Amino acid sequence: MMNAFLQKLSLPYGKSLDIPTLEDTYSRLDILLIRGTLPQDLVGIWCSQYRSVVIDSTLSDIQYRCVLTHELAHIALGHSGCSCNSIEEARARKLTADLLLPQSEYDSEKRRSSNLWELAGNLNVTLEVLEEKMNI
Repeated sequence: MMNAFLQKLSLPYGKSLDIPTLEDTYSRLDILLIRGTLPQDLVGIWCSQYRSVVIDSTLSDIQYRCVLTHELAHIALGHSGCSCNSIEEARARKLTADLLLPQSEYDSEKRRSSNLWELAGNLNVTLEVLEEKMNI
């Protein structure tokens, strides 16, 4: 179930939710999107105080797409950013998987893929997002 904030944005789901669409969404929300260097344990961070998201500049396109979606999930869930608790993080991971992996796309690719790496690649997501969908 999608929250009301995301429904108002009229975002596509699954493979159609691409990088240009996500970047445009941040722009429409007047949120500054910055690619830069983050500490090793972070790949992205939402800071509501400055209405900005910083994403590590070394990420692959698939990682970047997933992190853009994950930080948008934090925004949609009303998290203040810069630091969140484990419950907020779990909710953002779940919403990210829901946005990027609609059940029909997931089921279709799962039948055609021989392993998790292939499945993640075919769905254009990271293994972490796929594992969240699978509840691993």
